[in-house]
Amino acid sequence: MKRLDYALAAGLVLLLLALRVPYLAAYPVAVDEPVDFYHAQFSVGHLLHHLSHDPNAPLYDILLHFWMRWSGLDVFRVRLFSLLCYAGSTALLYATGRRFFSREVGLVATLLFLLTNLHAHYAQEARGYALFLLLSLAATYQWLGLLERATARRPIAPLRWLGLAGTYVALLHTHYFGLFVLVVHGLSLPVTGLTRPLGRGLLGAGLLTALGLVPWAQFVVQHWRPPDIRLNWWLAAPRTADAVLEALLPFGNSVLGLGLLTLLAALGYFRRPALTAYERVCLLFFPGAVVGMLVLSFGVPMFLDRYLIFTAPALHLLTARALERMFPAALPRRLATVGVLAVLVVGYQPVFDRHWHMPELVRQVRARQRPGTQVYMYPQWDDLGFCFYYDRAAFRLGPDRERMRARLAQSNVYPIVQLTAVDSARLRRARHVLVLESVQPWPSHVVPVAQALFPNPPRRVLMGRLRMYEFSR
Repeated sequence: MKRLDYALAAGLVLLLLALRVPYLAAYPVAVDEPVDFYHAQFSVGHLLHHLSHDPNAPLYDILLHFWMRWSGLDVFRVRLFSLLCYAGSTALLYATGRRFFSREVGLVATLLFLLTNLHAHYAQEARGYALFLLLSLAATYQWLGLLERATARRPIAPLRWLGLAGTYVALLHTHYFGLFVLVVHGLSLPVTGLTRPLGRGLLGAGLLTALGLVPWAQFVVQHWRPPDIRLNWWLAAPRTADAVLEALLPFGNSVLGLGLLTLLAALGYFRRPALTAYERVCLLFFPGAVVGMLVLSFGVPMFLDRYLIFTAPALHLLTARALERMFPAALPRRLATVGVLAVLVVGYQPVFDRHWHMPELVRQVRARQRPGTQVYMYPQWDDLGFCFYYDRAAFRLGPDRERMRARLAQSNVYPIVQLTAVDSARLRRARHVLVLESVQPWPSHVVPVAQALFPNPPRRVLMGRLRMYEFSR
């Protein structure tokens, strides 16, 4: 790349920071984030023990542990790690478009990337998806480079295959669905007609990757047996068009944006000249991997929206390339590009509201608590998010989670998971009870018991996906 390309890449990274930094701490720590905050603050030994019983891959949490030695529990600093991963993805996407297509494709694809709600969300969340995207892009950049060398009949040094295998190992230790990236790379051999020059090398890289996974393989097998999959990954398959649309909508910010990007990518497929090997690889990612994961979801329930994140850059590249194909003249192409970007800007949401208003719930609890008030929290795994805002000192207790719950019990706060966990005798003695729930697809265990014991109807307060029932005598 030339100096101009380095300047453009730096400018795009600065644009990313300008768009994301003001909102890093704008919404509460919620859903799965408190789990990472909690376990990553303790020793590596505890973290590995926790991860050995968790269905998620370990690399992100291990890196977060060392990052949190600097950041502590400061929300802005913890989430900054994800944003820095996105900064790397921004530069890498531009480099991919510039090297394998053109400078304009790299620039336009990266602008689409920056203005997409999917990436606005996960760049500002302390979860492993930002690192997953970065390593997916890194592996694909390396793979396209190998395709480039094979097409030009240039020799490929063994060190390049070793580097690709290393990226694969890191990718699969970040998210097990990185396997789809390897599958796409493998399928691209017959699609591009480069099986002979690259087949053995890719097989060797795959074997090295398998060796790199051996230390963690026992835990992968343990958590991916069919009964455990259904226990841990409890979402139903998207059996309606609306469910599929909901999963893909963040790719384009709106129905119009998603339709426009997909239509342009499809129209570009039929324009001459013939598709390059790099465009065929992009098509294997989008829509190829998207359709494959959709089909798989009928057997293995999964969160399609977040697991599809690694396919989004392919859509951005195909859209940018389609604009170049369909509008050879510079002025019409630039006008069309501005129009596409404008559609994304209209639907752009810099802050993703997950409706998990835990700080507000904690404020409501504190305002209503009085001596003897009993607080029941259902389901019990919401205790980390609640405790993060209710009692930060208790959140730091560990690594045994029961120590935190014992501290909460001193304030008459009881996380429960089932009806048998409710001390009915203690509940009968109470004159004032607060029941906290997240809106989930399972029935409450506490509210019916409390309603039977308290003659007065409860007062209900709804805060997004959280709700509170107040019972009093």
